[in-house]
Amino acid sequence: DSEKISYTGVTPGMFYGVKRGVDGTLPAKHSTGAKVFGLNKNFRSPASKDTIITDAVVTIPFNFDRVGFYYYDEKAGNWTLTAADSALGSQMLSGTTGITVNPDSIARVGFTTAPMNGVAGNPMGPFIAQSQDKFGNARAVAADTAVALSSNSGIAVAEVVAPGATSIKLDSSVGLTSPDGTVKIDDEIIAYTSKTEDSLGGVNTTALHDVKANVQSGKFSLNGGAWVDTYSLVIPAGGTDAVFYYKDTKAGTNAVSAAIAGLTPASQPQTVSPSTPFRLAFVNEPRQITAGEVLAKDILTLNSRDMYDNTTTVLADTVIALTTNSTGTPVGGPAQFSTVVESSTSTWTPVSAVTIPNTKSDVGFFYKDTLAGSPLLRASTSGLEAALQVQVVVPNVIKQIRFISSPQTLIVGNPSSALVIQTQDIYGNAKSVDTSTGLLLGYYKNDSVIEHGSFSLNGDPDPNSWTATTVMIPINASAETFYYQDIKSGSADLKTAAFGPDSSSMDVSSTEEFPAAGT
Repeated sequence: DSEKISYTGVTPGMFYGVKRGVDGTLPAKHSTGAKVFGLNKNFRSPASKDTIITDAVVTIPFNFDRVGFYYYDEKAGNWTLTAADSALGSQMLSGTTGITVNPDSIARVGFTTAPMNGVAGNPMGPFIAQSQDKFGNARAVAADTAVALSSNSGIAVAEVVAPGATSIKLDSSVGLTSPDGTVKIDDEIIAYTSKTEDSLGGVNTTALHDVKANVQSGKFSLNGGAWVDTYSLVIPAGGTDAVFYYKDTKAGTNAVSAAIAGLTPASQPQTVSPSTPFRLAFVNEPRQITAGEVLAKDILTLNSRDMYDNTTTVLADTVIALTTNSTGTPVGGPAQFSTVVESSTSTWTPVSAVTIPNTKSDVGFFYKDTLAGSPLLRASTSGLEAALQVQVVVPNVIKQIRFISSPQTLIVGNPSSALVIQTQDIYGNAKSVDTSTGLLLGYYKNDSVIEHGSFSLNGDPDPNSWTATTVMIPINASAETFYYQDIKSGSADLKTAAFGPDSSSMDVSSTEEFPAAGT
C-alpha cells in the first residue's frame, strides 16, 4: 500500500520496534494478504541516482549497445545482479554480475534473537546483542566494546535518594525477594544488605535518584546455568556479537535493552509469566467497618501469588479457611464471614471458608464484627503461606450508658473509690460523644429517691465538694469519673440519665462502721 513503516528488528514472520507512517506517509489499515515491499534495495535511474526505477526496467536507446543504472542496497553481502531482455522470447539475452555491499559504520546495537517467553525466576535466553550499522548489518568493533544491559521492570523509588543514602524507600517489594544482593537504579549498581516490604537497607549510593526512578528486578548473566549477576558484557575486538541470559522475578512484558555509549540502543520486549502459587495475600488495604454492619464496599479480596509476589492462578479449586482472633460480643455474637452482604436480593450467610476456582487467582468475601478494635484475620490453605491482615472495627452509634467500674462496699460516711461511667453502642463498645454531654446523677432504693447519699466529682473531703448533681463527659471522650458516699448503711442504686442515651444503674452498698471489728 502507500504507508511506509520503519522497524528496529526482524525475525522470521515478524517485525518489532515498528513506527507507523514515516517519511510523511499516513498510518492506514492493511488487509490480510497485503504485500510488504522492502525499500532497502532498488535500481536507480542513470540520470539521477536518487530516482528509483520502480519497475526495475531500463531501456537501451536505439542505435546503442548499453545503458547505465545505479544499484542501491542496505543489506550487506555478496549479491548477483541479473539483466535480461524478455522481449526476445526464446532468444532472451541475459547477463549477471557480482556485487559486494559492505556494512556502513557502526551506528546502533541490535538483537538478532527474537523476543522470548519465560517464567518468573527462571533464566531466558540465550540472547545475542550485536553491533550494527544504521541498516541493521553486523559491523565488527575495532576494540573491546562494553555493552550495558538494563530492563524497565522493577519497582519505583518512593522518595528521592541522595548521594550517600544508607536506605532506599520503595513503592513495594514485588519482584525483589533476596534479603541481600544488588540492584540497578538508573545507571548505578547498588549493593544492599537488608530488605523489608518497602525498603532496602545497608546501601551506600553515589548518585542522585529522583522519585519514581526504577529499581530493576531484571537480572543478567553471561551463563544461564552458573548464574552470576552482571549488568554489562563485552563485544571483543573484531567481533560483532555478545551473548547473555536474562531472568526476571516480576511478571509482565518487560523491555530489555542493550546499549553502547554513543550509539542507538536496542530494546526488545520479553514476556515473563508468574510462577506457581506460593502464598495467599490480601489485595485490599485494611478495611474500617462499623460494629455490627457491613456494606458492599467493604469487600475483602484474597489472591494467590507466586514466591515473587506476582498474582498467579491456582492449579485446582482451592479452599481457603477464614479465621479471626476477635471474640465478638455477648450481645452481637461472634464475628462472622460471608460471601454476600445483607440486601434486598441476598441474605447474610455465615461461612468459614471460601474457594478460589481452578485457573482463577482471586476470591472475595465480607467480614462482620460487633467488637470494636483491631481484629486479625487469617486466610489459610494447605501448601500455601497464609495471609494475615488487621482490620479496624469502630463502634456503632451511642445507644446506652454503663458503669465500667465494679460495685463497691463502702464504710458509712467514707467516699467510694472512683466510679466510672461510659457511653456505649448497643454492643457495649465505648463510643465517644461528639459534643460535651451532661449526665444527671441520682441515688435510689426500690426506685424511690433517697436523700442521705451525695456525689463529688473529685472525692475531696471538703463537704462543699459533695454537692454534685451532674457529671460532664467531654467532647471526644466516652467516660468520666465521680465519687459517692452515704451516711446510712444498706444498698442503693446509683443512676445516671442523659438526653438521648439510655439510663444505667449499678448496685453500690455501704455499711456501718464497726471499730471493734476493724472494718
